[in-house]
Amino acid sequence: MDNIVIRQVKMKDAYQLHKNVFFNNRLFEVKSSIQISLSNTRKKKGFRFVAVFSNEVIGNVEIIFNTHPLMKHRALIYSLVVSQNRRRCGVGKLLVDECIKLADNYGIRIVTLSVRGGTDAEKFYKSVGFKKYGELPNGIEQLWDGKQYDECLYYKHIEN
Repeated sequence: MDNIVIRQVKMKDAYQLHKNVFFNNRLFEVKSSIQISLSNTRKKKGFRFVAVFSNEVIGNVEIIFNTHPLMKHRALIYSLVVSQNRRRCGVGKLLVDECIKLADNYGIRIVTLSVRGGTDAEKFYKSVGFKKYGELPNGIEQLWDGKQYDECLYYKHIEN
């Protein structure tokens, strides 16, 4: 997995993101979310990255900057998803590292995120230095099957 490239998302990534990463979503939903992400990038409100291996999109993450005047030092990471057959290979860490590097370049000092409680994702975020600061019981409900999870809230301070 040494040849993984992390780059900003492009509209042409929609099909592969749908096929490899967001297979529970419809293709038009993936395209729509990319359009929103590209708009955020043009406005410098956030950025979306993909991981590419052997010309296949295998991962996704987005970082959004907080625009509230009292919280401009914060950003939110969300939608970190890695193709099921590429997990535990360092792809997620590369995507998170890219978000942290970008946040640091923009003067962001705190990055937050939420994750389904009790999952491997929660263990992953702890392993890359995020700390838990709260939990919302049944705060996440999957659209495709109605399954509910506690929403666990995490943060990481960035050394600028």
